Amino acid sequence: MTDETQQAQAKRREYFEKMEAQLKTWEAELNKWDVKAQAAEADARATLEKNTVELRRNLAQARERLDKAQASSEVAWGDMRSGFEQAWTNVSAAWKKAASRFDETDKPS
Repeated sequence: MTDETQQAQAKRREYFEKMEAQLKTWEAELNKWDVKAQAAEADARATLEKNTVELRRNLAQARERLDKAQASSEVAWGDMRSGFEQAWTNVSAAWKKAASRFDETDKPS
């Protein structure tokens, strides 16, 4: 294996570790929000639970995309990277949007 190949593999591994860390961060936030939703009053609980369902769906999509990317060959990864990054950006934006709605709902009136 050449140095160039090893460096490319190391960069890819580092990239996926960063994405994995982001997923774990989102998961931890979502678990906190689940607890808050359960403690909320009935009217707010429905809204909070709806938001957590959306966030879980976003998290599952991000996990699926990351798993596919990690399973790809080095050559395939080179071909699919820009598409993956765009999809990840979209999932991240959807996460932020849903999370901001959760935070708005979570604030006292």
